[in-house]
Amino acid sequence: SRMGKLNYTNEDDNIQSVNNQWIITSHYPDYKKFEKLFEQDGKDISENTTTANGEQIDLESEKTSCKWTDLKKDYLDWVLQKVQSFTLPINKLKVIRAWTITYHKNGYQGIHVHTGDMDYKTFSVVMHMDDVITTKENKYDGVLFTIMPEPNGHQHPGHYLSQAGGVVMLDGRVWHGVYPTSTQRRSFIVDFEYE
Repeated sequence: SRMGKLNYTNEDDNIQSVNNQWIITSHYPDYKKFEKLFEQDGKDISENTTTANGEQIDLESEKTSCKWTDLKKDYLDWVLQKVQSFTLPINKLKVIRAWTITYHKNGYQGIHVHTGDMDYKTFSVVMHMDDVITTKENKYDGVLFTIMPEPNGHQHPGHYLSQAGGVVMLDGRVWHGVYPTSTQRRSFIVDFEYE
């Protein structure tokens, strides 16, 4: 079976593109500033998502005690600079939603796509907060996977290890999920609309 190679998100910035869809990998140096978002109370919205055995906290909700307001400007500036460095035609970002996910042991994410509505331009940014160490016995432990199709139907799989500070930016049309994790695995996610 053809699984595709593992990608290490803390290596040099990288872009992959298939059939007008794209994925950028990078590393956010100030990721530790986001730790506080996982220590606050908020409404778990995982029941209506593809998150299994984990908590998903909406950071834009009135029911969440911790907002990410003080982190937003620097993060948005960094994301915009990063996508523009790959000459993507993105000039302005607007946050659609932001949330955290804490996967517990054996937690995972079923395959899904964030936007659904393909009539407007969106992308998602996933920042890993924990190192999940893969082993020979469990080589996809907590790994984020993606699928991008060619016009002829051929599928391009991608695999991204959970490494603290590692960032995976996904065109809004890219289907993705997370393999089960053997240990706690946390992510901070933002969906953007762009011009």
